[in-house]
Amino acid sequence: PDAPRTGGAKPKVAVLWDPQEQHKPSNEAAIHRFVEAAPAVGLTAEVIGPDALERLAEYDGHLIRAGTDVAGYTYEFARRAESLGMPVVDDPDSILKCTNKVYLRELMSRHGIAEPKTMVVHRENLDQVIPTLGLPCVLKLPDSGFGLDVLKIEAEDQLESQAAKFFAVSELLIAQEWLPTGFDWRVGVYD
Repeated sequence: PDAPRTGGAKPKVAVLWDPQEQHKPSNEAAIHRFVEAAPAVGLTAEVIGPDALERLAEYDGHLIRAGTDVAGYTYEFARRAESLGMPVVDDPDSILKCTNKVYLRELMSRHGIAEPKTMVVHRENLDQVIPTLGLPCVLKLPDSGFGLDVLKIEAEDQLESQAAKFFAVSELLIAQEWLPTGFDWRVGVYD
């Protein structure tokens, strides 16, 4: 592997985190654990904030622990890290693809990947959600993340009112059958 960009004995990873973010994907304790665990895998880690884009070239890798959004600052950090040739999680391509639940739905279907019963919903097929999926079901904005804009629907009038709110910002929605679980499922695929 190439020598660390930082010139130090251990490669240095920038951990992007914003303590002011309302819906943080990692809390402060988790961030400290990332930093403390880095030496065990031959790294050093430093927490940086949203104002540190110009400092990104000082690091050898980048871990984003803030909400990823194509229109947000994290996407800009991911693009900059990639342009600098450093490993970055989440990378820009993954942010683009994984924040689009309609794209993911079509991709999973094309490749025969098991998923809860799912519908891409538009105004003309909203009336098919309950007959197809039953109640309760889940309604999502296609670019939602971290459980935001993901609602458990338990009644027809709730489906209609929530869909109307979502259709105000998106032409397409995702509806899925309700599958209760004790886990917050997140899947990461590398390389």
